[in-house]
Amino acid sequence: MPLAEGETSIVDAADARAKVSETSAKKYNDVLDAHEKPKDLENTLKDEMKELQNFNKEKEEDVARQLEIPEKESQDSTAELGKIISLHEEQVKKEKDKTLSSAQLGLAFAFQKLLVKAKEQKLLDEIDRLKEELHDCDENTKTSLWGKENELTAEMHKLGAEVEKTEKSPDHAIHGDVRRGLNSVRKICRQYNISGVHGPIIELLNCDEKFFTAVEVTAGNRFHALHIQSSDVIPLLKKLNFKPDYTRAFSQVFARTVICKNLDVASRVARTDGVDCTTLEKVRFNLQDILSIDQKINELVAEQQKIDAKRAHDKSEMDQLKQDIANANKQKLLISKSLTKKEKSVGDVQNEIEPDCNEWALI
Repeated sequence: MPLAEGETSIVDAADARAKVSETSAKKYNDVLDAHEKPKDLENTLKDEMKELQNFNKEKEEDVARQLEIPEKESQDSTAELGKIISLHEEQVKKEKDKTLSSAQLGLAFAFQKLLVKAKEQKLLDEIDRLKEELHDCDENTKTSLWGKENELTAEMHKLGAEVEKTEKSPDHAIHGDVRRGLNSVRKICRQYNISGVHGPIIELLNCDEKFFTAVEVTAGNRFHALHIQSSDVIPLLKKLNFKPDYTRAFSQVFARTVICKNLDVASRVARTDGVDCTTLEKVRFNLQDILSIDQKINELVAEQQKIDAKRAHDKSEMDQLKQDIANANKQKLLISKSLTKKEKSVGDVQNEIEPDCNEWALI
């Protein structure tokens, strides 16, 4: 409505301008006519011109005012129309954004489903690949285990051959207790850093396999004796000075004789190594003396064992006799108690029947 009113005002202003133009034209014609009049009419013309100018000015101002009203209304209408257009565009934008958001949400949902499906397919492919790798791994493991089994079988055959060979060696003759003792000695030497213990004789020699039996028979129990580097035992031959030409002769006499620090060392070395031992105090030991002493000791031990056995037997018999006496005393005590009870019973019976006996005697 404001826009229509503005347009009407513009039309009215145009009509007014047209009228003004007609009036102006008429006045102009009058002016032309006035020029033809005498100069006395010049002042009247001037007045008319001035009046015309004032009239034109007033009309122009009036038209301007009339034009300002619809222009302002037009501006207001344009501003209001702009607001309406802005609101409409904003509403359209909101609708578009809402539609776009719904479309984006649907697209995101579809994309998410696509990703889930792709991930599921990827997992299925990964499972198939892992199954294939597991199958290949099983095959490789079986092949590897077969190879290891063959290697172990070959190693077992090899170890069996070595065991068979070892059983034929002199070391096989070592008794379990002796072997454990040697191992204990090695452990103690390593633990306490003891030097000079070189090990048993059997580990210090090497010979052809065909001589094993001869070496074992010759060495006997001395085969497993420990070789200990010690100042307590010194070979006598090393302390003798003689020409090299006489080595065999002196060896024949003194090779099996050693000088020992004291009697205990001499006795132990003579017993374990089977050599003749002497001390600086001129006491001499040899294997025969040791064997003789051992024999006497064994005889004394056997006699002592017999005495101990007889003593144990006598003690056992004495303990048995003591037990029998104790049992007899217990039995005697029981019999005595039983006899006392019976005597008391007899006395009671006699006391009961005594009045009756007296009555019978009177009758």
